[in-house]
Amino acid sequence: QLAGVESFKERSLLSSRDDFVAYRLDSCSESIRGKGYLYGALRRCLGEDAERATYVMFLKSRRGFCFDVPRELVQTIKDKWEDGRWDTLQKLEKLPELEEVTANVDRPGYSDNRSRGGRGGGRGRGGGYRG
Repeated sequence: QLAGVESFKERSLLSSRDDFVAYRLDSCSESIRGKGYLYGALRRCLGEDAERATYVMFLKSRRGFCFDVPRELVQTIKDKWEDGRWDTLQKLEKLPELEEVTANVDRPGYSDNRSRGGRGGGRGRGGGYRG
């Protein structure tokens, strides 16, 4: 117990945000090309709530991700996620080596918005065609 502290609020190990929990998805795949892989895997468990995964970071090996989900999704993940042939999911207990984040200046339609974990454009992950 810390002196003067009445309650301790657990924070994400990845982003230090209140009311978020960090997870790690590992894949047996040689190398994952994009973050869509994560959202596809999470969609099998969370449906549309998969889009609520944020702060998505590649593992340095590019064979998985670390990411945050809102605390209210933790029970759903516990109840519905089943490790498969290719993917395993676990609550993050220790921060692994992560790929360095660099600005995506050379990729139109993308931004370095780590809090959303994906494309820019203000319409969720997509961004859409701007003609």
